Amino acid sequence: TVVRILGKERVEGVVVAEVDPATRAPIPGTEETVECDTLMLSVGLLPENELTTAAGVALDPVTGGAAVDQTRQTSVPGVFACGNVLHVHDLVDNVTAESLLAGEAAAVFAMQNDDTRHSSLVTRHSSRAVRGTGAVRYVVPQRVAAGAEGKIDLYFRVGAVQKPAVCEVRCGGKTIATRRKPVMTPGEMEKITVDAGKVAGDLEVFAGAAPAAPGLKSQVARRTNQDPSRNTQGENEPGTWNLRPATEMTCICCPMGCRLTIAPASPDGRAPSRPERGSGAAEAPARWIVTGNSCPRGAKYAVQEMEAPERVVTSTVRVEGGAAPLVAAKTAAPVPKASIPACLDAIRALSATAPVALGQVLAPDLAGTGIALLATSDN
Repeated sequence: TVVRILGKERVEGVVVAEVDPATRAPIPGTEETVECDTLMLSVGLLPENELTTAAGVALDPVTGGAAVDQTRQTSVPGVFACGNVLHVHDLVDNVTAESLLAGEAAAVFAMQNDDTRHSSLVTRHSSRAVRGTGAVRYVVPQRVAAGAEGKIDLYFRVGAVQKPAVCEVRCGGKTIATRRKPVMTPGEMEKITVDAGKVAGDLEVFAGAAPAAPGLKSQVARRTNQDPSRNTQGENEPGTWNLRPATEMTCICCPMGCRLTIAPASPDGRAPSRPERGSGAAEAPARWIVTGNSCPRGAKYAVQEMEAPERVVTSTVRVEGGAAPLVAAKTAAPVPKASIPACLDAIRALSATAPVALGQVLAPDLAGTGIALLATSDN
């Protein structure tokens, strides 16, 4: 973690240190200085709850937002909460879904007469509590009203990495929903769906590490140079099948952030070489087996990451005579990941003369990658 930022007029570097897993505090003596010109912060957030508190709404001690039922109605009848005022979301898609849910429920409440509202209040007093156990830090919603219908999405976060992970929803000692994932992390909100008809009492949402499920999502068999039928026991013995971990990654093609698992398709654990372009050879069979993707772009992204990962480089370039000493810049297209250090060295050596216009080419061929460096602002 970063323990100190270096520089006066601008960032010149940071001091990082290892973190004790138990206390989550920096370990003295492990400090290391890293030169850089930009520091990106990823920090925990809390909802703005001033209006919530002023309305007398009960708050969840973990999220800092309102405690709600499955319709997102708070402890105050007729007051509904959704989005980041309730708990901090990862994806705007989830915020949209939650706002539609709360808005529809609020409209229904507004159209009720006094007798119907009184009946609803009686029902709310017999609601079922929802609480997290195991690695679960919190769950939203925090309760389910008696008489709820349809499917109910339960959102939660874990307090530590679980790998591989399993989530279970338990009611009255019975498991009514189960979900497995290669990994669950504190920075990623999770969801599990339950059937309201199975909610007969309080709910417990459990998450924790689980034995790896069989198949390529957790491991891939890799054959040695002997016939595997001769021996299926032991390790690194002639004729054995060795277990090679698959690679896990998060797809960044869209906000869904699918968790991908990719493993070599060949029995020896290595990806077969592709035919040369223009050689006339038939296209090689699938080199990788990808699971977890929701669309073909996810599979393409996983293969790209394994064979030739690329990234867009963003940085700043010095400007002489400008309104500001620097101008923001990025590459016009992704560059090979292995070329990033050379690209950054080339950017540090660059200097532009004002005026600089948005989209101006600052370097036509950055570090021999064939990719141009463009200004992303005016100066």
